[in-house]
Amino acid sequence: MKHRERSPRPAFQQKKTAQLMAGEFSMDAMMAAEFAEELSIDELGEQIGAAMGEKDPATVKKIVHAIGRDLSLKLFNETKEIEQNGGMKITDGSRRRTPGGVFITLFKMDSAVSREVKNGIFDNLRSADKHRSKQKKKAQNFTRQLEDVKKSMDLVAKAENDVANEELGISNEVPFSDEVVDMI
Repeated sequence: MKHRERSPRPAFQQKKTAQLMAGEFSMDAMMAAEFAEELSIDELGEQIGAAMGEKDPATVKKIVHAIGRDLSLKLFNETKEIEQNGGMKITDGSRRRTPGGVFITLFKMDSAVSREVKNGIFDNLRSADKHRSKQKKKAQNFTRQLEDVKKSMDLVAKAENDVANEELGISNEVPFSDEVVDMI
């Protein structure tokens, strides 16, 4: 079996914390954020996500909807406190978590939240990630197959050209000399 030569993958570039957050995020605005009592649970989730600079607040909204107003505000206030004290590093220590990442981590660690509630939120996210991964892999395989077909077609065209040249008595081995090229 012939092994394909693949170009090396580009080095993984880890994003900086600021790249993961909405452009209009302000630490001062997050620290000053307060939420009106009359907000619906969906509005509260949206505003908490926005205050923490989430580009896509869907996970924060799901959490707020699952755990309710009081626990959500408690986690938000704990997030603000952690951010005031220098933030929280990701597992490998290479960068700080986003405020939304801190909020989600606090949610995952909170013993008052049942395993079922946590799994209900993150199982859906995991299955969506798996689906995206499968789609990406299919696209890569399709691209690879197209490249193989193109190479095969190029080889067939070259072989046909070689046969035609041989029938006509044209040799592919010796190109025109420089003198002949100059005369043309």
